[in-house]
Amino acid sequence: INEGLRLYKFDIEKRGGALKSGEVPGDYGYDPLNLMPKKPDAALVRQNQEINNGRLAMVASLGMIADEQITGQPIADKLIPL
Repeated sequence: INEGLRLYKFDIEKRGGALKSGEVPGDYGYDPLNLMPKKPDAALVRQNQEINNGRLAMVASLGMIADEQITGQPIADKLIPL
């Protein structure tokens, strides 16, 4: 968390302070597959979907880490039995 905050602070300082008008945090204009809808309402829905997917992925990662800590067996050994 501290590293993320440090990078966020660095990004804001590098750009000279607050966000510019119409700018969204984390939007660097990179959309090679053109997946982001053009309508603002649809774009907001897509952004929320991405945030929720990211949160779900973090919870899943936490579950795998907890499983490794509890059982002492690496998760890769359970996923790919040899």
